[in-house]
Amino acid sequence: MKKYDLVIIGGGLSGLSAAHSAETAEFSTLLLEASNQLGGRVKSEVVDGFTLDRGFQVLLSGYPLAQNIFPNNELGSKSFAPGAYIALEKGSTLIADPTRDPAAAFPTLFSSVGTLSDKFKIWRLSNELKRISHAECFDEDGSTLNYLRTYGFSDQVIERFFQPFFGGIFLERNLKTPAGMFRFVFKCFSEGSAVLPKGGMQALPDHLSSKLKYTEVRLNAEVTELKKDGNIVLANGESIEANKIILATNPSQLIDQLDEKIAYQSTVTQYFSGPSEIKSLQNRIGLDAAQDSPINNFARIDEVQASCAPEGRSLWSVTTRQLDNNPQEVRQRLSEILNADEQDFEFIKSYQIHDALPIIKSPKYDIASEQTQLTSNIYLAGDYLLNGSIEGALLSGKNAALAVKETLELSI
Repeated sequence: MKKYDLVIIGGGLSGLSAAHSAETAEFSTLLLEASNQLGGRVKSEVVDGFTLDRGFQVLLSGYPLAQNIFPNNELGSKSFAPGAYIALEKGSTLIADPTRDPAAAFPTLFSSVGTLSDKFKIWRLSNELKRISHAECFDEDGSTLNYLRTYGFSDQVIERFFQPFFGGIFLERNLKTPAGMFRFVFKCFSEGSAVLPKGGMQALPDHLSSKLKYTEVRLNAEVTELKKDGNIVLANGESIEANKIILATNPSQLIDQLDEKIAYQSTVTQYFSGPSEIKSLQNRIGLDAAQDSPINNFARIDEVQASCAPEGRSLWSVTTRQLDNNPQEVRQRLSEILNADEQDFEFIKSYQIHDALPIIKSPKYDIASEQTQLTSNIYLAGDYLLNGSIEGALLSGKNAALAVKETLELSI
């Protein structure tokens, strides 16, 4: 039985980040992934020529670590335009940062999304958050909703902008998510943009795995047991011995003594195709503020990444408000928003994701690397340790690898 210095269980972004950080050390490293594909919750697949992400996901260029790991020029990333196209009960409106998109200044100023005071407060909050660190964003207690009300935002702008926009990010429209997480994401949007790599979000794990020169990667390698002596047992009965283990998956699946199980927000994303001449969103993310709509947010993916759809077809990603919204009612509302014929849209596929985003009571930007250590030989990695984001996943994996380095007294 071969013994490894380090075995990483889980091939999502946190596990890949840990492997990436361990690459420059003299580790004998093995990465085990239970499925047949790396990426964890960040995956894409091609269906009938359309590239579909597992849920609507974007990479924020304002994430510091992600910015270093995923250069735009290497991923062919394209940006969504700042701001949002907002569908109302009747008609639509636009909100954007006029300092970044001068052409949007006039429609934003006179949009019905909120009052003039609301728009000034959005600009003021953006500038306030630009002046503090990412870690300082989390120095705020209470819910996002209470924070917005205390800051002075009207119910109108909360209902028409903040609830659908951040409801799509937090996967809950009541905005119970801690205010620190809101401030962190708002800061990252203010300092960068939402980008989509060429080939979809699968490009992120593909990029990280392509950098692994010395790590052995095994797919279809489900771990069923972690023994106290460091042995790892696979579903096929094979045993693997490890000096150190980084558990980069839900630890409750393998460890019983955890104080608290990880809870997750769920979501459903449906994909539709349509003619290319259907209404343009001008590369913006769409929000649905109508009270009884089945849609929370939507986007025309082919406008941002043309490679994600066959020539002559548009690709629409729609995140629903409920897990049981059927494609027919979603298609009907989408056609109303875009002033299109309902029959123009063809349903492609729906993704119901139960483990979409960890629910974290006290999110933070970072922790000391030694805080990732669970036992003498087991370390934890995952966005649930920090905050529910790509940045949180990457940073947690890096921290776990650094902690292993410190205990093995090797240099990374």
